[in-house]
Amino acid sequence: MGNLVELQQHFLSESYPTLLAIESSGATCGVALAKGSCCWTAVNGATHDHSAVLTLLIEAVLQAASVESDSLQAIALSEGPGSYTSLRIGFATAKGIAYAVGCPLIAVPTLESLASLMASRLSSALSPAVLMPMIDARRMEVYTQPYSVGLDPLEAPSARIFDGVTAPFFAGYAPAVFGGPGAEKGRDYLETLGLSFLSDVMLTAEALLPLALRRFRQGDFASTAYLEPLYLKEFVAIPAKKKI
Repeated sequence: MGNLVELQQHFLSESYPTLLAIESSGATCGVALAKGSCCWTAVNGATHDHSAVLTLLIEAVLQAASVESDSLQAIALSEGPGSYTSLRIGFATAKGIAYAVGCPLIAVPTLESLASLMASRLSSALSPAVLMPMIDARRMEVYTQPYSVGLDPLEAPSARIFDGVTAPFFAGYAPAVFGGPGAEKGRDYLETLGLSFLSDVMLTAEALLPLALRRFRQGDFASTAYLEPLYLKEFVAIPAKKKI
């Protein structure tokens, strides 16, 4: 399977519909397929290779589970924020399948999925803390959103730079716990403001599943025609370097 990490299968704590989840918002992408109490996952080991491998990942989990695409009951996708191009690829793929097989889409905010992972890993001693998941937004900037441990958003998602201007925002949530693929670069800065770092909080398609299941049961589906990624910032193209 080339760059694919070995397929994995394990059991879930509750029964699921036949649900495909796509996480494409970051540098790597992955998929998870839930059916009943079983889950199959596949992840791309290479970075920024979504267009070449995402459909292969989906085919891999469908084949491993002996599931035909027209048996899918819903497709969940990571809504963003994240990489502009990566999100577009994930959305185009999910919409293409949804139109082809006639199943609904479920949009899960990417920061919410990270907050859910963080909440599942917190010890009882840290349970009252605010969760502050972070996604890399290049340079010294991150996308972030504070959540309660119960996953209630405390304000809207935003892009924040690690500097003196944003210090009151971060310090105001101390002693929050921060983590995610954008957190490490701000660790020293945030710890001086009284926040605590939670390591190894990564974007995964499997993390979308419980959040998607709740929306599935509530009938909270997105419009296949009008759903767009949550970018937070305008796309800025980086000019290619001139060849000498």
